[in-house]
Formats: sequence, structure tokens, C-alpha cells
Amino acid sequence: MKEKWLKALIVLGFTTNVFAAQEFKVELGLGVDYGGIGTQLHFPIEIENTEIYLATGLFYASTNGNQEFGIGAGVNYYLSPNGAFTFYYGTLNVDKYLTDNLQVKAEADYGASIGYKYYFNKPSKSGFSLGVNYNIYGGASYPFVSLGYRF
Repeated sequence: MKEKWLKALIVLGFTTNVFAAQEFKVELGLGVDYGGIGTQLHFPIEIENTEIYLATGLFYASTNGNQEFGIGAGVNYYLSPNGAFTFYYGTLNVDKYLTDNLQVKAEADYGASIGYKYYFNKPSKSGFSLGVNYNIYGGASYPFVSLGYRF
């Protein structure tokens, strides 16, 4: 019986150490890869120099109460201690139009974004990041800059 408890504690300790090296992280920011004005939730994975994240935020808002939320998922692959190649798929554009009742409606366009993000204090510490992205959706494209803060 003691042997089973000892094995269970060893496995539990090993599992805890694996996830201690890679922890859950949160970033707040402005940019396409933040879902507009929003957040990125980074999840620990076992692939070296790689992070995956989900993003959500307010992508479009108007004075008459219409709003569109951005959502997507991405990957950061670290090329250096401070810099990462980024790939994101999610909301990249919002088309606005008038209905027959003269109401403003908004529809989101989804696409892919590639870019580079620089972390001023390294990604393992809290601090600011600055990114540049090139976004492609439905036959259109545009460059964009993102600014964030990682906790």
C-alpha cells in the first residue's frame, strides 16, 4: 500500500514540475490578434519555444448600440528570447451595412494573420509587447500594429 502512495506522489510531483515551467498567461492589448481591444489567454503546451492562445475582444462598436466581438486562436513561435513569429486565425474585419429598416448591421470576416511580436521584458515576465501583422481575409489584406501587456 505504501508503495502505491509513493508512486502516486512521484507522478504528482513530476506532473506539477512539468507545468511549473510553462504556466497559464494572460495578455491585454489592442490589435487584430487580441480580437480588437481584448485579451489573449495563453495555455501551457509541451512544444519547446511555442505558445498557443485564444483571443477575444471588442472588434467594433457604434454609438447606436451595435457591436461585434472578435474571436480567434493563435500560435507564437519564439525565434529569440524576446521575439516571436506569430500566426493567428480569427476576426479580421467587420463589414457594416444598412438594412431595409435603416438599421446599421455588422458582419465579421475571418482570415489569417502572420507577424512578429517583440516582448520588452521577455515572454516569461510581465511587461509590454509590440507586434506587426499582415492580415489576409476574403480577397483583401492590410498591415496592422498591436500593443499589449502580459501579466
